[in-house]
Amino acid sequence: MPIEFGIGSDIAIKWYNSWTTDLLDSMGKVDIADPLPEAVTLGKIPSLPTTVHVRDGGTLIPTAAEWTIDNRAMTVEDFAKPGPITLQVTTPEYRNKKQAVRVYVVPENALYFVNSGGYDTADYKLMGSYMKGTLANPGMADQMYTPAEGRDWGYVSADALPSGSNVGDIFSTVRYLNGGNASNSPKGTDLTYSFDVPNGTYDVYAGFNDPWTNTSRRANFLINGTNTGAVTFTPSSVRAHKGISVSGNKLELTVRNTASQDPMISWIMIVKPDSAPPVNDSAGLSADSLTATSAALQWDARQGAASYKLYRSDREQGEYSVMYSGSAREYTDSGLNPGKHYYYKVEALNATGESIHGLSSAYQVITAEQTAADVAARLTTLEQPSAGAKKLKLPVVPQGFTVAIVSSSAPSVIQTNGTITPPWSETTVTLELEVIRTSDDSKAMTMPLTVKVPAYTPSPGGGPGEGSGGNSGGNPGSGSGSNSNGGQSGGNPPVADHSSPQPIPEPQKDRSILELQAQLDQKGVAQSRVEDSVIDAAFKVAPSTADGHRLVELRLNPVSGATTYEVILPVSALMDQGESHVFNIVTELGTVELPATLLAKDIEGDGIVSVRLVRTELPQKVADQLGTEYGVKLELNLDGHAWPSGNELMLRLPYRSLQDTQQDSVIAFAIDANGVATPLPQSHYDSSSGQIVFAVTSRTGNYTVVSVDHTFADLAEVQWAKKAMEALAVRGVIDAQASGDSRQLHPKLEMTRGEYVQWLVTALGLNASLGKAFSDVNEKEPYYEAVAAARSLGITAGAGDGRFLPESTITRQEMMTLTVRALTAAGLVDSELTSADSLTRFRDASEIGSYARDSVALLVDLGIVAGYNGSVKPLAEANRAESAMLLYAMMSKLVWKN
Repeated sequence: MPIEFGIGSDIAIKWYNSWTTDLLDSMGKVDIADPLPEAVTLGKIPSLPTTVHVRDGGTLIPTAAEWTIDNRAMTVEDFAKPGPITLQVTTPEYRNKKQAVRVYVVPENALYFVNSGGYDTADYKLMGSYMKGTLANPGMADQMYTPAEGRDWGYVSADALPSGSNVGDIFSTVRYLNGGNASNSPKGTDLTYSFDVPNGTYDVYAGFNDPWTNTSRRANFLINGTNTGAVTFTPSSVRAHKGISVSGNKLELTVRNTASQDPMISWIMIVKPDSAPPVNDSAGLSADSLTATSAALQWDARQGAASYKLYRSDREQGEYSVMYSGSAREYTDSGLNPGKHYYYKVEALNATGESIHGLSSAYQVITAEQTAADVAARLTTLEQPSAGAKKLKLPVVPQGFTVAIVSSSAPSVIQTNGTITPPWSETTVTLELEVIRTSDDSKAMTMPLTVKVPAYTPSPGGGPGEGSGGNSGGNPGSGSGSNSNGGQSGGNPPVADHSSPQPIPEPQKDRSILELQAQLDQKGVAQSRVEDSVIDAAFKVAPSTADGHRLVELRLNPVSGATTYEVILPVSALMDQGESHVFNIVTELGTVELPATLLAKDIEGDGIVSVRLVRTELPQKVADQLGTEYGVKLELNLDGHAWPSGNELMLRLPYRSLQDTQQDSVIAFAIDANGVATPLPQSHYDSSSGQIVFAVTSRTGNYTVVSVDHTFADLAEVQWAKKAMEALAVRGVIDAQASGDSRQLHPKLEMTRGEYVQWLVTALGLNASLGKAFSDVNEKEPYYEAVAAARSLGITAGAGDGRFLPESTITRQEMMTLTVRALTAAGLVDSELTSADSLTRFRDASEIGSYARDSVALLVDLGIVAGYNGSVKPLAEANRAESAMLLYAMMSKLVWKN
């Protein structure tokens, strides 16, 4: 059986009752180099080349081309319906090769083009791009008809559900009436689309297909109540009804079921045949973005066009030069001069190389003056300081601009005024610079820039600080003064002095503060020891807050050259205090919040507790992945013994958020011993303190904070859920899938029970020993461990008979019930303290199952669920976008609290 190779990667296997070897000559791959049209005009035979060029090795060979459809001559009837059509091109003088060429038939004056189900399939977007300027629904594939909210077209019933995906096509995606069968349907039998249109005459086209190839599916197609006949679902078909008269400003299209299967439709196109096609002399030519030296241009698709030419001139009536020639509809023109005028024209050519409508009108572009952002973007490196340098040398900027340091990852080494304090060991410092244009005070930030500051080189009589230190050795410090430790050799770093005076607590409005002065050792550890009596005094003067807490804040002041901050406390400090006492240990690296009853009573009372925050250099793999070089390691020790398990501490790490940073994108990552970075879903950014906040349950851990900037290509039509889905995706709760160069979250895909439990358990960070698994949950599925943990924690008991039905689509009431049970397991809510009284506001409250009523009511009371137009829709199946919205509201209300 010969295999026939087509254009590009196409192959075909055809059945022949008999064949000879000479047939193989026409089976080989033939690469046609000429641009061919991807869209042709409805009702017209396209203009196609009679000669094409094929590649034979490195040579282009001209050869005759014959165009047919189904091995016959093309007719106008072949192009009478919109949608895809396959042409055949034969090269009789070159192996007699016959190849398939797929094109799309597109009307010139379409008013609506609906891809039922709402999926942005590639063919829908392609066809829509050729209808630009006439469509009333550009960029909106489908929607529900709700005229009170301004949506004056769409499907009528909330029970009309989508099926398909963005990777399908306009026939494989459908919208169907869920439960719309003739024998027992409370939902009726009609799947209806309504369009509010001006009175007049319209042509209606509709595509039908059954992706399940159910031969028993039957339906009629009605237009404004008139039955136009039975629908053919298999094979796929296109219905064409021309000259439909509308007199009541409404056009209704109905697929009415006549058998025992749900009615469905793939796509709809409504054309206003008596409207003149739009005259667009500009060809849609526009600049998507402009810089001082480049212009990113784009233009509209033109029916029948196989290629385009873009021309440029520096005068509107001047001579134009070709800047681009090809089949793309975008081009970035680089190498332009700042603040200059340029003019562009575009020309569409058919497959024979003839101009379709001539050159467009001129489009003017004025490149930007050099901005602060332009200058900042060019600042990518800094001059490295030499040993002993006292001031960082800033880069030179053009006249009319200034530059300054606005943030330093180690202000004890490099201050924002550029002053350098030599560290004890070579230190890498990350700086952010701000460029200001003096003419308008506009500002822009550079990318983070790093410098390596050489280690301090000891010399007689001085250390890394300013001043003499008062002895021949000279410990780091500032100012003059005597020191009883004279006689040390010059430049020796200091050692911890545990006999230093103890701080005096300072009572504040909501806490008492102990200002600690740390001693720096040779390894860069800044250490401070606090005595039991001082802690006792601090709690005594700390005011009691409204919730009964007393807070003592231990502030370890920054120390030049320190890479580790350590506070040593007596064990009794964490045992003897009241239940509501809390410590905050504050350093420039971060803040640790721990309760004063952290330790068990059976620990010896004369031991010491060590709390350390260490600035760490991340493994190169992690640094490349996250775009940051450093992290912070938390170490908790009890005289060398392990920290008691099961305790939860709060850790706050500083993060300087840039002006355009989305707060939901700032998250903490944990880096394990194998150098694997895992996002912490419970982490959130506290804008009031400039810190990322998260809980830790281990005595040691390495963490870092970054802003994760991911763009997802399929959220344009779910703007209401975009923020929620992005926030959960960057935290690793929602799985993203790569599609070419883009990432997708599939917001309209149905949500399964297994996947929702996985999202829920991940978001709340729930853990449990895995008990007996459900019989229908495969251990290879990504949700296996989450479902097993949920069973162990009592979140779910399954669906009966030891099954969980993980691949079944989840309903809204199931989702809300699982959510409340998970919140109860996490200790975030008390499910017993609720009343179903709040459900009376919903007109469909009677539809809520008895098992779900308390859960739904609790989420309503907490403000996590608000309902939709007076309904809570407990039985409706949820998609990924709706599920993300519920989780985002849950996390915002109960987890991401400052």
